[in-house]
Amino acid sequence: MTSSLRQRIHTLIRQTLDSGPGAWMVWCDPRGHWSPLLRRVAGDEATGDFPLLAVDEETAGEVGGPQLRRELQARLDAGESFVLLVPVPLTGSAGSGHRRSWPSASTRARFASNF
Repeated sequence: MTSSLRQRIHTLIRQTLDSGPGAWMVWCDPRGHWSPLLRRVAGDEATGDFPLLAVDEETAGEVGGPQLRRELQARLDAGESFVLLVPVPLTGSAGSGHRRSWPSASTRARFASNF
């Protein structure tokens, strides 16, 4: 029996989140192609939903904002498992391949210090 893409995504995410306490995943979606499907998979009670934290805002030219960063840090501190959906917007000319750095170097260092 073959599985649908939706089922395969759910299985991949559950395997990652169930790998240990506080396991989390970053799903980068620079063009927004995956967001609708990932949101449906996250809320599917039939297969078992999972926490999805979507970065839907931008502050001072950076992805995310203070409220989201506090929520993310609280989840990390609590050892919660979740998926972080990040748009990682493209910058420069269309298709140039240049991407804005997110998280910033200081944010990555803060997260790394928690592990």
